Amino acid sequence: MKWLRQHIGVVSQEPILFQTTIRENILFGRDTATDAEIQEAAKMANAHDFIMTLPDVSHILNIIIDVFSNFVEI
Repeated sequence: MKWLRQHIGVVSQEPILFQTTIRENILFGRDTATDAEIQEAAKMANAHDFIMTLPDVSHILNIIIDVFSNFVEI
């Protein structure tokens, strides 16, 4: 039974988004994901094109990356 539980996942038919940024919603799935992995996850979910149509998204992404870079040593 333990083996079976480790190999089963449940996917709801209703998508749930938390009241936060798209980036942070994606990070709920893997909190250690890099920016490149977040972008790839959005593409795999067929959400990337939609996200890129949002107003000022490129500007917002640049701000997020700049702010995040100030807290993390690369």
